[in-house]
Amino acid sequence: MKRVIFSVLAVLGLAASVSAEQVYFRGTATTTAAQDPAGLFNNRLWTLLLTYTPNSSGPATLTAASLFFYSNNATDHKNEAFSLIAASNVSQGNVIEVQQNSGSNNDGLKIGTEFGPSELGRGANSAYYDNLVITGTSDVSNTNGTVANIQQLAALGNSVSGTFRLDPRPSGSGTLQVNLTGFVAVPEPSTVALLSGVGLVIGRRVWKRRSAKKQNVATA
Repeated sequence: MKRVIFSVLAVLGLAASVSAEQVYFRGTATTTAAQDPAGLFNNRLWTLLLTYTPNSSGPATLTAASLFFYSNNATDHKNEAFSLIAASNVSQGNVIEVQQNSGSNNDGLKIGTEFGPSELGRGANSAYYDNLVITGTSDVSNTNGTVANIQQLAALGNSVSGTFRLDPRPSGSGTLQVNLTGFVAVPEPSTVALLSGVGLVIGRRVWKRRSAKKQNVATA
């Protein structure tokens, strides 16, 4: 019965993510020896799909965020994906903030997300963006997180930059920091399906883990 319920919720969640407002980015990741001693993410291509709920009186609320790193053949790395999981101790808030910067044609967006401990690939305690910023080529009249404002500032080709961090790094000590630079793009349908599916996979992992814990407690 639980499996049936989970399957229904998964389908409903996927349908909701497809119909919600979304923005998509592509670019190249770089790291330094201090940030990433093993060079796990240096020069790897990345994509980021954000799903959000607009807000007419403040920041837009992020409901999903999937970050995907493509394999780097030079170092035989595998594709890796990280999916947003809501956390009670979010420090930056899962939001898209509209920013009005001084001067003309340089207002932008600031994205803050924090991942939970069940992200794929690295087993980190936490993973999050540090000041991921989209620099627009126009100005908006207010800082509300409306669809119109976000679409205006996240126009195709506008630049994006920031950092993505894993704590601890894969070696087990310190923080791995990945510098992200790129641009606003249009996602292919196959990419949307892939990144949306990441959240479903992680949700199933969390559900299995919780079920196993409950079973262990019951048999103890």
